[in-house]
Amino acid sequence: MKALGGYDETGAATLLPDQVHAKMTEWADKKPGHTVIVAPLFLSEGYFTNQVVPSRLKGFAYKYNGRALLPSPLISKWMEKQIASIRDSEQVMRHKTDL
Repeated sequence: MKALGGYDETGAATLLPDQVHAKMTEWADKKPGHTVIVAPLFLSEGYFTNQVVPSRLKGFAYKYNGRALLPSPLISKWMEKQIASIRDSEQVMRHKTDL
């Protein structure tokens, strides 16, 4: 993510156990003047993306659009690639057992 996105720093924090406050404090101290971009890993939007995440980030400077991974047209493309990869590897395994 760091190299691909050209970010100066990347990291993660979980809600359970709650690591958000400690991580945000660390980033604020370590990289003052940098913008924290919050990208939650939830499949759908709802209570956590709308209520919990913003409440845990209170008092910190950050950018967050409240969106989740789904719905996204890119998810279906990713799933197709994963299925094709599994299908292709199963065919290779099947051919090996036929030998």
